[in-house]
Amino acid sequence: MEGIDDLDPSTSGSGKRLNEDEDNLEGKAITRKRAKTVPDVSPETAHPKPTESSEFYYADGNIIDIVEDVEFCLHLSRRMKHCTLFSHLWELATDGPSTGEARHTLEGISAADFTEFLRVFENPLYVRNFMLRMADKIGCKTVLDVAKRRLCEHWPLTVPQRTNFMKKGLSNSIAIIELARQFNIPEILKRAHYEILRSYSFWANIVANRDSVKLADTDLLTLYHARHVLQQEWRTLLLTPPVPKDLCLSSKGCVYTESATRSEKWRSQVIDHLEDKAVDPIRYI
Repeated sequence: MEGIDDLDPSTSGSGKRLNEDEDNLEGKAITRKRAKTVPDVSPETAHPKPTESSEFYYADGNIIDIVEDVEFCLHLSRRMKHCTLFSHLWELATDGPSTGEARHTLEGISAADFTEFLRVFENPLYVRNFMLRMADKIGCKTVLDVAKRRLCEHWPLTVPQRTNFMKKGLSNSIAIIELARQFNIPEILKRAHYEILRSYSFWANIVANRDSVKLADTDLLTLYHARHVLQQEWRTLLLTPPVPKDLCLSSKGCVYTESATRSEKWRSQVIDHLEDKAVDPIRYI
């Protein structure tokens, strides 16, 4: 009994501690078990906000095309004129909540391809120039011939028609002259010179800052000569009185039948036109 009495305090105390330890271990085990049973739920990945195209995001654009993760802010009217897709999008697109711009997502194409398309669309000369320079660098005559032929088609020798006529642009014309000299394509020079001759700003730029016009002196002299000849033709055309009688457009005939009187009256009526239009004769011939 004494042995039992001596053992009881120690065994009861240690038993209590064992029970507490067991409870703690059991609690930890439960905690660990519960941690294992809770599934790892990752938050839903938000769709990344599209970034603005660094090259084709116009401040005054009125349609936003989203291609992959890139936004292109463009001018809708011009694309509707040339691309049937944009005419269709005009009917389907919804107005944006804050800017009022039409928005549409283009599927099935990449942002890189759409960017390359816009480069060509905005400046068709880009492709022809690129083909020409690359074909010359790598010595590919087949591509070089194709590029030259396309340039000749775009800058023909034929006289431009008054109807459905679009300017080529001063900067493009100067670039074409440089290409014609560099790659020996004289066929495209005539139309390029024509475009420069009819430019309002070209001659003003020459007077204000010759160095800003990237054109060789030989080409500038050619343009000066062409302008001088055209001015002479303009004066001859304008100062020659119309013939009387049969060639008159009016059924009443000429009022001034005498040659001297008719010539004097004609000159007095057209002198203002002569002075004004001599600066830009090609536009009025």
